[in-house]
Amino acid sequence: MKKLFLSAVMAINLFAFTDIKPSCCQQEIIQGVNTLDLVDPIKVNGFYQRRNHNLQWDLQDLNDFLKAANDPIKNYLFSDYHQDEIDALMQSVESYEPFEQRQILAKIDLLATDGFFMFARDLTVGLINWIEFQSLLSQNETQLVWEKNPKVYNYERDLSLSLKSNMLEVLFERYLPLESEYKNLIRAYHRYEDITFPVVDYGKHMKIGDYGYRATQLKAYLVATGDLKPMKKGYIEFPTYDQMLSNALKRFQKRHYLKETGELDRVTVLYTRKSVAKKRELIKLNIERHKLFSKIYDGEYITINIP
Repeated sequence: MKKLFLSAVMAINLFAFTDIKPSCCQQEIIQGVNTLDLVDPIKVNGFYQRRNHNLQWDLQDLNDFLKAANDPIKNYLFSDYHQDEIDALMQSVESYEPFEQRQILAKIDLLATDGFFMFARDLTVGLINWIEFQSLLSQNETQLVWEKNPKVYNYERDLSLSLKSNMLEVLFERYLPLESEYKNLIRAYHRYEDITFPVVDYGKHMKIGDYGYRATQLKAYLVATGDLKPMKKGYIEFPTYDQMLSNALKRFQKRHYLKETGELDRVTVLYTRKSVAKKRELIKLNIERHKLFSKIYDGEYITINIP
């Protein structure tokens, strides 16, 4: 599992962020835009030009940004939004001379702004290349239409208002899809990260009362998926197809929208043989699809699943 952490700087009261005026570092901001390795220097430069090249981030906002960027729900792919570099700079800024501190503060400010623009886009629009996807749809003989999120976000305005009111944490929550299915998919994505599925062989149709090594394989597989509660080792190794195994398989079949027979047929075996990598890619695709849908704000709604 990749490392998860919350910045230790949250507990530190850095005088450099409280005793310095936002206008102190205008020259350093201008220089930094031209020298730092920013993902979108044009957008960042415009943001600071319209704000007299003043510092924009205070300590609380920076901590809120680091917390969100290291949240496994908001940043489930652990993408780089400069959070590690910002964290390191914040913890070391007091060790520099006053002149150097201004450069460090300007660098932190610029990296946070650049990181925010990347992060905000990934949260609201996602990673699906919409132009390429539309091209694939147009190649299909059947006329397919996808509805995507019609909302157009003004990230610069959102950032500016949130920094003025220390509401960055609220803004990130507002960017996320609100449906519980979204967070459940992300939890599933992380859960599959360390899972290795036992193999279930093809063979004869199996049901309650049957006997054979494939029943043992199926038990081990369903324990790995969480559909069968771990039992004593003797139960897993005992090759009898019993009621408990049948009930566990029904749970697996229900989750995959298969006919809930509780019997091991070829179609069910096919679904057990999907690799972890393919399952994670499918989960990832559906996580990103949620970002394209119109957000649901009402307390009650109907979800229609059309496989």
